[in-house]
Amino acid sequence: MIGNRPTKDMYRDRVYLLALHFITESEEIVGGIRLFNTVDTAASMSEKLLENMPSYKRSNRCQNSICFNPERNSEGVVITIYGVDGNIQLQQEMNKFFQPLTELCVAINCNCLRDEVTEPTNHILLELLSIPKGFRASGNYSHMENTTKISQNYAGKVMMKLGDITKQLIINGNIYNLRGVIAFDGSARQLRQSYGHYIAYGLRSNDQWESYDDLKEQVITKSNNFKVNVEILFYTR
Repeated sequence: MIGNRPTKDMYRDRVYLLALHFITESEEIVGGIRLFNTVDTAASMSEKLLENMPSYKRSNRCQNSICFNPERNSEGVVITIYGVDGNIQLQQEMNKFFQPLTELCVAINCNCLRDEVTEPTNHILLELLSIPKGFRASGNYSHMENTTKISQNYAGKVMMKLGDITKQLIINGNIYNLRGVIAFDGSARQLRQSYGHYIAYGLRSNDQWESYDDLKEQVITKSNNFKVNVEILFYTR
């Protein structure tokens, strides 16, 4: 691969892309060469690279027109879905995530109701996170808001056959189709680990899976029965 010029160009472009996000964390070694620590999770890297391409936008408006905090807006790149021992129901989780909410406004002297609406964009990026039963029972499960607050020692693998991954999601009446998977290839341990590498799996229009692995010279076709350690799912409308 190293002797292949297109491959060398691809790796050079990748270094330039990553340097934009890690340049402040580099250190200089012998001969003016700079060393960049780019160890990261797929979800965290997605947040960096797709900063201006959110998966959803959320608005939270108070029904009181003279409220001191009438409206709050936010957006996010990655939607994290939690499951216990790898048991994740994607459609049900999406229904809950995008369900409109009404809550009491806690702004000073308001006490009116606030309406929260979450709208998906043209693509959805999902991170699947498996939590062991014992960890949930310990009482530490309730405060889990995103993966940055969860020690990777507690994050289990989500092993799935490619053919078993949900290929369509319906969100607010729109159909989102599965386009690809980012899986982690590491050891046989049941928990996530920091050593290994990511492999991308693309789902083609003919329902055929293809594997894109930096350690392989060519794209490899995979069957629906092939099991992968899923971390990221990518859907488009």
